[in-house]
Amino acid sequence: GNKVEVADLGGSVLTSTLGNPLGVLDRELSYTLHTLIQQCPLYRVDGKLVDEYLDKKRVEVAYNELLDKVRL
Repeated sequence: GNKVEVADLGGSVLTSTLGNPLGVLDRELSYTLHTLIQQCPLYRVDGKLVDEYLDKKRVEVAYNELLDKVRL
């Protein structure tokens, strides 16, 4: 009969399309991939940019907390 196959193709970040099934879909369905830029600014809830010092400080704190959790 009438069978329909569904797949969620929501937003994804691909670090490589080689050997990645989403890369195969991209080529077969002629999707447009967008390259991300190096910068990834953080915004406050009011839409203003987070202060650069505060941004870097929060990243450093999160990184150190992650290291603390994985230490043996």
